[in-house]
Amino acid sequence: MSLSLSESLKEVFQAERELSFYDFSGLHSSLSFSEFGTQASSYQQALENLGVRPGVVVAVMGPTSQELVRACAAVWLAGATLCVLPVPTRLANLEQFLMQSMEKLSRSGAALLVGEEGAVSCFKEMAGLPVMSWEEVETFQGGMSLQNAPFSNHQPALVQFSSGTTRDPQPILLSEQALLSNSHAVLDRFPSPAGEHSCVSWLPLYHDMGLIGCFLMPLLAPGDLTLMGPEVFAVRPLTWLEAISQQRATTSSAPNFALAHCAERISDDDVQTLDLSCWEIAMVGAEAVRPATLRKFARKFAPAGFSENAFSPVYGLAEATLAVTFSPLGKGLKTLAYCAETLAKEKRFTEGESETPSLGQPLDGVSVEIREGGEVLPEGRLGEVWVKSRSLLTGIWQDELKTPLQEGWLDTQDAGFLKDGELYLFGRRRDILLLDGRNHDPDTLEEAAESIDVLRRCCAFCLECEEQDRDRLVLVCEVSKSWEGDLIGLQDLVKTTCRKSVNLVPDEILFIPAGELPVTSSGKLRRGKACDMYAGSEFLDLSLATA
Repeated sequence: MSLSLSESLKEVFQAERELSFYDFSGLHSSLSFSEFGTQASSYQQALENLGVRPGVVVAVMGPTSQELVRACAAVWLAGATLCVLPVPTRLANLEQFLMQSMEKLSRSGAALLVGEEGAVSCFKEMAGLPVMSWEEVETFQGGMSLQNAPFSNHQPALVQFSSGTTRDPQPILLSEQALLSNSHAVLDRFPSPAGEHSCVSWLPLYHDMGLIGCFLMPLLAPGDLTLMGPEVFAVRPLTWLEAISQQRATTSSAPNFALAHCAERISDDDVQTLDLSCWEIAMVGAEAVRPATLRKFARKFAPAGFSENAFSPVYGLAEATLAVTFSPLGKGLKTLAYCAETLAKEKRFTEGESETPSLGQPLDGVSVEIREGGEVLPEGRLGEVWVKSRSLLTGIWQDELKTPLQEGWLDTQDAGFLKDGELYLFGRRRDILLLDGRNHDPDTLEEAAESIDVLRRCCAFCLECEEQDRDRLVLVCEVSKSWEGDLIGLQDLVKTTCRKSVNLVPDEILFIPAGELPVTSSGKLRRGKACDMYAGSEFLDLSLATA
């Protein structure tokens, strides 16, 4: 009989391993798993004194810290439901953050919010539910009545909000079985015998890749675990790689943008201070995987001992707990050469000069089908990506529990095709550019534009045009803050580059300051939101600002 989540954690806390935390100055603190287990059990008792029990949703909020992970573990030890919420990152967005957080608190069904005093204090007068700091939970005296979640007979282990890439974040309910099934399916892909696979992560715990992939899974696997906050990585990405080097970590995951951030921000002199020869498994996911970025990272850090064979591109989504497909470990990046013209026009694979990365094969117990209009398509045909597994969501909580599953299958809203059993994505279906009857992946156009040094992040989308018979192709480009030059010349360069790379030329190009494009809490581009902002003239047009 398999262990429950609570039992699994109690077993983990008996292991001779270490949990460490890094901040801007480096290694901040560390403790044994046994010490961590004692602290988590003590906090579990404090939560239970408040009325936390199975059926109660506890929302936690705070920066990545010993207190945050202790609270997460304590909620699971109590058999309750966890919901991790983001902390504010910009004071300028505080009002928007409060509004979004209140919405998430309401939709999560949370009966209690606990967290760092500085993060939760502003909710005490407005949340409509008990709000307590870490310390207040431990020192609380007296009774409290917490309401069970309004999820009928369902008692999920996690309320995980979707990323909000194409729609507002949705509260996804995940069972203990989903968490454990997906975790073990991934860990079963690790080399056998597994040995000690220690992990370093900066990914936020309010994101599925951070909480499940880089906290829960490493807890269930042999080896040490080292954590740091995403703000540390954003300001000083070198700290992430220093932690891998110093802790001799064998595994660490990151989205594509993080690899690009390191390659750009870390100097060659700093590379010489690192020893990344220990890094055996570098899973890349959460957003589109770009082969050029992976190769650039591998070249940059090869002098530090990093091997490109460590790369393992993966595919997953919050509705499937985390992972769906997984590339073979130790094999590195694998790409497929295809004809973009045929794929765009006829929705089928043929060999050509364009390149797309393999995201591997489905995990054990996971089935993937490509469909169109309810029909299952053969390999090589582009269509809707559907998934079935034991790790799928229980449902989505709105005014009542709803399920997007159809006969046990989930429509991922992604487009892609299978080749030799491996998955190749063609982007979010809502984001696909439909031009002149042809389908184009916006990521390929954005990647072409971003190859220009002075451009940071770019966003492509289509807008309806009443005066013409075709939609307009719009490209919004963030320009480096240090750049000073001719925008007209830059516009011509973007058009030329896009034409040569993907045979597409934007009808309109807008240059905006770096950091202005809307992204999700995990850093993924929100193309739909960007389209709305463009239509509403909400972006700062640099051509007007410099006129």
